[in-house]
Amino acid sequence: MLPLFLVSAVHIEHILRSVSFILLVYGAIETILSYFEGKKKGTIFVAVGLSFLAFGEFLGWYSFVFPESILYYVSISIKIAGLISLFIPISKIPLTKIKFDSEF
Repeated sequence: MLPLFLVSAVHIEHILRSVSFILLVYGAIETILSYFEGKKKGTIFVAVGLSFLAFGEFLGWYSFVFPESILYYVSISIKIAGLISLFIPISKIPLTKIKFDSEF
């Protein structure tokens, strides 16, 4: 077991990216299963967004292996599409003032 101060920042970044990829895939699978139970339209947008983010992260790993390729730009584009897909259900929430009590 190495002390924490001997582990470089690059190794920590790779560990965090691996964990984030696993959590994104897990979240996408669970959200797809939730969609099959409830059939809500917003749920499928969240599942697609998480899937796009996971796929973009996966392509980001390949851009390290092949740095001269276009994979980095494709990875960023897919991640942006995933974030937009995650924002779609939130944008459908009405942004009006909610009154809780008529006295105020």
